[in-house]
Amino acid sequence: MEHGKGSKVERDPVLATGLLALSKRLGRRGLDLQAVFEGIAESVFELLPLASHLAIELTDGSEGKMATVFGTTRKTDTKADAKPEPKREPPSDGKPALPIRASRAVIRRVLSERAAVLIANAPQDLAGAASIMGARIQSIIGVPLWDGDEIRGVIQCDNRSSAAMFRERDLEV
Repeated sequence: MEHGKGSKVERDPVLATGLLALSKRLGRRGLDLQAVFEGIAESVFELLPLASHLAIELTDGSEGKMATVFGTTRKTDTKADAKPEPKREPPSDGKPALPIRASRAVIRRVLSERAAVLIANAPQDLAGAASIMGARIQSIIGVPLWDGDEIRGVIQCDNRSSAAMFRERDLEV
């Protein structure tokens, strides 16, 4: 870091306030993993108001394979105490609800680049990915979950209504 310049968090009081709220929210969740995941989702939806869906993938530890451990949609209720909706998307066209999952294409990109990724126009940039097309995902952010030098998971948040909903600044959150 350059002398005389603070971190992005130090220079952005809104981001700092959001991260403090996240820390407090997770601290109150205790050891209930489902409650921690819900707290993460609430915080992500608060910090990224254009995100509509969130999935958390974690490695199984032994083989390093990723599996979705949590998925949710943004609750449309605007109350301050609103919780994320259940893990399944609402049925459409009479088809059964599908679980919210992270895209394998996004996970591969996060793992290969070893960094957060922003895909502003998913149908164009990931045209061959069936999960992107099937879920009608428009814009995506994928963020690695680090344990030292190892990536132990990925948080994917997306928007399914419009492309280019996320910006580079959103990766900093």
